[in-house]
Amino acid sequence: MFFGASAVARKMAIHRSPSPYNAVIVFATASVIVWTFVAILRPEFPSREALPYFIMSGMFAPGISAMVSLESLKRVGVSFTTALIATAPLYATILAVLVLSEKVNLLVGLGTGAIIVGIILLSWLRPK
Repeated sequence: MFFGASAVARKMAIHRSPSPYNAVIVFATASVIVWTFVAILRPEFPSREALPYFIMSGMFAPGISAMVSLESLKRVGVSFTTALIATAPLYATILAVLVLSEKVNLLVGLGTGAIIVGIILLSWLRPK
């Protein structure tokens, strides 16, 4: 629900003020919320070995992926952009198999196949 509401709010904002600073506003707001939870919960800090991976993760998402999704919202709209964002499990599965040597079970295979079918249907049935 929150991801959907966020996409609609970003689309409404982009129509009023298309700017690269939009992503900065989104990230700054998210940072305030996350740091508030950190201050309240006081979780353990990640190890030195894990820290580079968390930094890399932040570069990909929300970093680069947020910039791409904002541009996609502007060009193709909320429903198509959120459908593309929903392909994340497909890419996570592919990378998990290639990088982490994870095995794909029947449920993951069926879910991945459903994502691919959904992308094909969206591409064919999308109004031009």
